[in-house]
Amino acid sequence: MTELCTGGELFDYIIEQGLFSEQEAANIFRSLVSSLMYCHQHKVIHRKINLQNILIEQKPQPGKIPVLKIIDLGMSAINDH
Repeated sequence: MTELCTGGELFDYIIEQGLFSEQEAANIFRSLVSSLMYCHQHKVIHRKINLQNILIEQKPQPGKIPVLKIIDLGMSAINDH
């Protein structure tokens, strides 16, 4: 199933926003790490993480944390160890 993510790439969001407060950057990083932890808990290794492979579900309201989606799992692998 394909999901519609109207917020664009995290790369473009960072360029568009310019500067982030320490709290905003920490919130985005926390969201990203949480997404990766979910993958790793399910034994999925992405192997191609970059800002273009992280989408924003929708443009966040000012002061809100963007909801991130990791895409392009074509290079991913299952870790059975």
